[in-house]
Amino acid sequence: MSKTMKSFRLSDEAIRAIEERDRSKYRTAQEYIEALILHSDKKTTIETLVDKIDGLEEEISTLKEEMKRENEEQMQRLEILFGRCLAETERKEQRRIVSYQSAPPDEVI
Repeated sequence: MSKTMKSFRLSDEAIRAIEERDRSKYRTAQEYIEALILHSDKKTTIETLVDKIDGLEEEISTLKEEMKRENEEQMQRLEILFGRCLAETERKEQRRIVSYQSAPPDEVI
């Protein structure tokens, strides 16, 4: 590929980004700029992935809310069942106490 000399005016932010490049990966500013321009389709792919991740995060938060609601409903059901179980146990205990308080049939005169 032949190289042509061109000059461009860049913003201070662009110059700062070029100066802060990974110098072990891009030894010269030219290599850095060429890589950015020639591989811009990869950047688009990354932006697409970021958008997908944002969408997934929203879905996850929605699912968490649904699971929290379902968990609260199940806890309420369990509390109701536990209350019924306690009431039944208490009734059985009261019947047992009453049956012990009455005299056994062989002691009745």
